[in-house]
Amino acid sequence: MLTADPAWLARCALFGGLSQHACSQLARHLLRVDCKSGDTIYREGDGASALFLLESGRLEIYKQHNGREVALGELKSGEFFGDMSFIDMHPRSMTVCASEPAVIWKLDYAALREIYVSDLKCYTLVVMNIAREMSRRLRRADRARVIDRMSAQLFERATGARRVFGDVISRIGLRGMGRSSEDKAPALTKSRAVGS
Repeated sequence: MLTADPAWLARCALFGGLSQHACSQLARHLLRVDCKSGDTIYREGDGASALFLLESGRLEIYKQHNGREVALGELKSGEFFGDMSFIDMHPRSMTVCASEPAVIWKLDYAALREIYVSDLKCYTLVVMNIAREMSRRLRRADRARVIDRMSAQLFERATGARRVFGDVISRIGLRGMGRSSEDKAPALTKSRAVGS
């Protein structure tokens, strides 16, 4: 049976701060999952019983919105996912699919409970690492929300300016239309005559 490389696990955010020995112990609990491009790891609304760690390949994250799947981003090597359901014990909040062949390591929640009983320090560090990653994601979401709000405000200002500019153009256009084309033509002719 294939096991995850403890040295690689120690470099992953999920297991940051754990000793090589603790990573070796955790590696025994991980199940390797080989995915083909297009495979779905789980769907939004599915029940949850494991979290996952991406060793290689790329995964896409989708969320349902108004009956459509909206792409939220991608996961790369070393990133973990499925952790929200571990923390809040709710169904999956998004869909995760392989956008290319991928190797994933699956850690059942039951295995995490075993680690809680056998090595509380290791369990605590894993949960703290999950909390840190969730905090990073929230900060990114907050930044994105601020950028979206600023973009909306700029759009509102630009739309307002365009409306005002359009009103000014309309007024000028209306005044210009008050003069006949015959009135305009002699003025141009006179200007040319003076200039020559």
